Amino acid sequence: MTLSVKEQLNAYILNGLRKNKIKGCACVELILEIIERNTIPCNPGILGSGILTANLSKDSNTILQDYSNLLVNMYQGAIYNGTNGTLYKEVIL
Repeated sequence: MTLSVKEQLNAYILNGLRKNKIKGCACVELILEIIERNTIPCNPGILGSGILTANLSKDSNTILQDYSNLLVNMYQGAIYNGTNGTLYKEVIL
């Protein structure tokens, strides 16, 4: 996956949620820092993971944010397939 594809997927998700008037959602992505705009720098080419939730309590959303921050911290300096495995977090919603 590239940044360009990721941006298209994010737009698709956001448009679908808005079109269907779905509220109370949270979407958090954890992405490898090596992701590039138009090229896939390593194999497998999926360089991130995300979670989209709806109808969670404020406390549950807080826990989700805290957990994702913990994962980002744990992966600082990690190596993935011989390349930089450091993660960053992007909050979509």
